[in-house]
Amino acid sequence: SSVKVTDAFARSPIRRSRIPDQLIEALIAVPLFCREDVAVFHADPHAGNLLYDETNRELIVMDWALAGRLSLESRRQLVLLVVMTTLRNAAGVRLAIRALSRNSPEPRRERERLIDSRVNRFFSQLPYGRSPGTLDAMRLLDEIALAGVHFPTSLFFFRKSVFTLDGVLQDVAGTDIRIDYVIVREFLTRWLGSFGMFHSP
Repeated sequence: SSVKVTDAFARSPIRRSRIPDQLIEALIAVPLFCREDVAVFHADPHAGNLLYDETNRELIVMDWALAGRLSLESRRQLVLLVVMTTLRNAAGVRLAIRALSRNSPEPRRERERLIDSRVNRFFSQLPYGRSPGTLDAMRLLDEIALAGVHFPTSLFFFRKSVFTLDGVLQDVAGTDIRIDYVIVREFLTRWLGSFGMFHSP
């Protein structure tokens, strides 16, 4: 029988500790690293939509009424954004966000000036020794969007889904889960498993 994912293995911390990786892989890594031109992702992964089959140790994702779609190029830039943020590479972050906003209606020079200034401010205010990650990258996108830069609607839904999933992860395992670590691990696993032939995205 299935239970809500936040209730799964309540009396077995070891088994419960494996659930966050399953959540991140299914809801973030699989759509990001999909080989198709367009990938579908669940845009509302709150706990009520996520069941867990304790017998088979399987995640069951319900209610796909709110789903988003990301192009291969958008996914590529999102992965680069996460990796460059984690590496504290401000130039790489600026380039990824510029690419994600490429179809924005604002004048290009003004848009890039705004993006660059917000990215530079983000890194200048980042405490020394703190390792930024996926959530920081999504918050930075939100801040830039609020400042007036337009991004595709699908990107808004993806950011929303990441924040929603993070809330579920905290309910399951506390604050020790890093989404970006799982994303990087999944990419390396796919790359090594294909003998270096896996380049997507």
